[in-house]
Amino acid sequence: FNLDITKPQDAKVFDPAGNELAGQVNREDQRLVIALIEPINSPGDYLVSFVVNGIDGDLTEESFTFAWQEGAAEPKGLMLTEPIGLDPLNYVLLLVAAAIAAFLVHRFMVARREQRAAQLAYQEE
Repeated sequence: FNLDITKPQDAKVFDPAGNELAGQVNREDQRLVIALIEPINSPGDYLVSFVVNGIDGDLTEESFTFAWQEGAAEPKGLMLTEPIGLDPLNYVLLLVAAAIAAFLVHRFMVARREQRAAQLAYQEE
């Protein structure tokens, strides 16, 4: 998964038989943490699926698997987050849009001032 995310949505864990494991999904800034109600005790491959909002606004669904074997070392966790931020292209586009908006407001104000001046000149005649 290589897209910046803006908002984690949901995550689920499935056992080797395909049953969803009960757990509490906690959203912590850019992270989804799943606290399982019962500890994992059946060896095999487990599936984790998650849904996030990408920085482009689209919902993205991803998944990964991990294997659990009895007597294996305690997992350290998996960090799947990307920092929030504007890439240089988005930053430049934002600045260009702001400059265009400022120019349009300026032109509107100048045209309005000229129209009022013309109306006053017409009324004085």
